[in-house]
Amino acid sequence: MKKNLLLILFAASIISCSSETKNADKSADSLNSDTVHANATSQGKKENGSDENNNVKSNTSKWSYTEEEDKMTSKKKYFATIDANDLLQFDFPYDGGVTATLVVRHQGGENEVILQVSKGQFMTGVDGTTVKIRIDDSPAATYSASGPSDGSSEILFINNANKLIKKMKTAKKVLIQAEFYDSGNKIMEFDVDGFQWKH
Repeated sequence: MKKNLLLILFAASIISCSSETKNADKSADSLNSDTVHANATSQGKKENGSDENNNVKSNTSKWSYTEEEDKMTSKKKYFATIDANDLLQFDFPYDGGVTATLVVRHQGGENEVILQVSKGQFMTGVDGTTVKIRIDDSPAATYSASGPSDGSSEILFINNANKLIKKMKTAKKVLIQAEFYDSGNKIMEFDVDGFQWKH
């Protein structure tokens, strides 16, 4: 009888340990999943929901929408951002893959369209530069553009922002060709389908 009781207790102990191990494995999987989910969110790759910076994406769109308060005016600034479909490839020292991002910003009562790269240099002169933009299957149009006042070479402000924003609201694809220092013209493709802008 004692032997049978000991065997039952031993078997129960093994089953309990096995169950705890499985639960621990599930917890580890959940942690890894959360970590990957958090990293994807911080890199702008999250497809649904929102992050702690009010970054929101719709279910069918690649756009991210954020807002923040201007501390000097207490007025809201609104942003919509989307990354290009593919990385740009430059020679040293900008090699390793470059992310191009299209930003729509509303601040001070005005809209702006900004093209920026994670590294590299747009070619701009004293009078600015031009970019070619093709929306869906329409012919490419030339837009004037200029660099920021601080002289950063990774950013271009595309002029006639409201016209471009209006076209993007009904577009599925936008191609932008810009010239880069020591790399010539590069084309960046954006899947802009689902873009919404009420500012």
